[in-house]
Amino acid sequence: MKKDIKFVSKPSYIDGIRVVNDIEEAVECLKKGETIARFEWGESMMPLLNNGEYCTIEPIDDINDIEIGDAVLCEVNGVLMTHMVIVKSNANSNSPYFLIGSSCLHFYGWTNKIYGLCKGTNILEKPSFLEYAEEVS
Repeated sequence: MKKDIKFVSKPSYIDGIRVVNDIEEAVECLKKGETIARFEWGESMMPLLNNGEYCTIEPIDDINDIEIGDAVLCEVNGVLMTHMVIVKSNANSNSPYFLIGSSCLHFYGWTNKIYGLCKGTNILEKPSFLEYAEEVS
């Protein structure tokens, strides 16, 4: 069961983890072994990530640990994105390949370039119309 959703306005840190919204900078941080937080939008990752939610992204230690259903920051056909692992295949090489897509089964393509594992925080960017919502620091 998910905990209560909390709201923040343009944070620099989430739970002590630096927010890095530029996706190329995020990849560089993950390559250096840093865990980061990043704003995600859209409903294609529901229920793993909510629209407007910040997620933490941990660097990948072993690509073999990535499983079907994981949300990952990856590169598919030259495009960096955060999406879900739909299929995992070890058929053609020593390194697994992953079919990346959305929770509504829109497929983006195959890759073995996975940089981070994403986890939701239940902390969303505070919409301007929610002036009464309590913010967390």
